[in-house]
Amino acid sequence: MLDMEIAKQIQKISISEQIEIIELILQSLRTEIETKGKISQKSFRPFRVRKFSLGEEVTDFCGDAIDQDCDGKDLPCAD
Repeated sequence: MLDMEIAKQIQKISISEQIEIIELILQSLRTEIETKGKISQKSFRPFRVRKFSLGEEVTDFCGDAIDQDCDGKDLPCAD
């Protein structure tokens, strides 16, 4: 956070000097954004999806559609 003493000093200087300070801050932000933008971009590798069979059709145990109220108690393994 900006110190109040620094803010008061900035208010006392000329407008041209205040603009120079703003330009320095903007340049600093540009540099930081460019640096972080390059770091945050992860390289993605292409991949292939392999199809396989589970041996039978997989269905939803809680009904034909996704049941939002399903608590799992009616599942075969819920003994």
